[in-house]
Amino acid sequence: MGKFKVSGFLTSIQNKRKTRTPKAPGKPTVVRASAPKGTDLPAILAGVLAALALGGGSFWTFVRLFGLRYTRDNWHSGSVTGGLVKTWNDIAAAFGRSTYTILTQYGDAGQSSGLFLTIVLVLLILLAALIVMSGNLWFSLLYFLPIVILSICFHLYPGFTGVILIAGAFALMVIRRTHGGRLRISSIALVVLICAVSWGLSWQPVTQSALDRPGSVRNAAESAAEKVQTLRYGENPLDDGEMASSPKARKSKKTALRVTMEEPDSIYLRGYVGEYFDGSQWNVMNTPIHYDSRPLMEGLRLSGLHPLSQLTLSAALGETVTEDTQQEMTLETVGASTKYAYVPYEIADGSVKGASSWSDAFLTGKGLRGLDSYTCMI
Repeated sequence: MGKFKVSGFLTSIQNKRKTRTPKAPGKPTVVRASAPKGTDLPAILAGVLAALALGGGSFWTFVRLFGLRYTRDNWHSGSVTGGLVKTWNDIAAAFGRSTYTILTQYGDAGQSSGLFLTIVLVLLILLAALIVMSGNLWFSLLYFLPIVILSICFHLYPGFTGVILIAGAFALMVIRRTHGGRLRISSIALVVLICAVSWGLSWQPVTQSALDRPGSVRNAAESAAEKVQTLRYGENPLDDGEMASSPKARKSKKTALRVTMEEPDSIYLRGYVGEYFDGSQWNVMNTPIHYDSRPLMEGLRLSGLHPLSQLTLSAALGETVTEDTQQEMTLETVGASTKYAYVPYEIADGSVKGASSWSDAFLTGKGLRGLDSYTCMI
């Protein structure tokens, strides 16, 4: 086999020497440079469209997710710093109204954030162009992962237009990398046509009703959110107010909570609080209602009214509460959901360190894993 390979190699060299055209005397040799792979017009066009679709699609998605205002009338209005503050405050409000994630908001916000958002749009397109030029599809996860995380963890769902643009950008990046210099205009036109048809169909009533049905992307995201919540906080024996699972939960012999008191006594604890009944389950009021009521509840607390500690306040009016009648209580979550702070009705202070108050109806932990233990006075 070795002799055969050497022989074939030598024969190939000899054939090339025989077929080589001799250089004509007195004429210079002309060397023609060929375009490198992936730099022809279709590949360049695909790259430009992919960058515009990826950057613009992600920008439109974030504008919709956070309820930002960006139109043809305000794209150049406002200052950069004022627009930055306003954009942050709008994002903080979106998080608060979706999952009651409380973020600090700042003053000196501008009336419009158009100019700042325009700068963000340009930067997103430039970054997308660098990703397309690199040819590494993994870098595109910088645009995809935040959208997935916001949908699953914070119930902020992207619009169909942004999803179509991002999907089209990814398709263009794939065919550009796969075909390179052999890329045809027809392939690009096909991707653009599919995106245009999908965008047009998304505005039809039949399509919109199909997207809202069970089994749609929204329901899939909500199902994934429930699984993520279980991973974060653990199983909830009471299943958040679902009455059908209550008998099963009462039969469990697993330790749910561990309570330590200076002078042990019988007390009631409350974690999940159902605020309205739909016929089969107790539910919490919509998150925006709780978030929008925060200024009112803060005003009540400043006036001295703490709904979570009403028993203590009423006892104090009858002069039955003294330092001797209060004791320290420590609660540790063992086999229950760490999402809620299980507080006694006799709590002396209506707040718990590391927990957020939902209109003083119930408390949830601020941390990524919720609240697994706390200490209070009762």
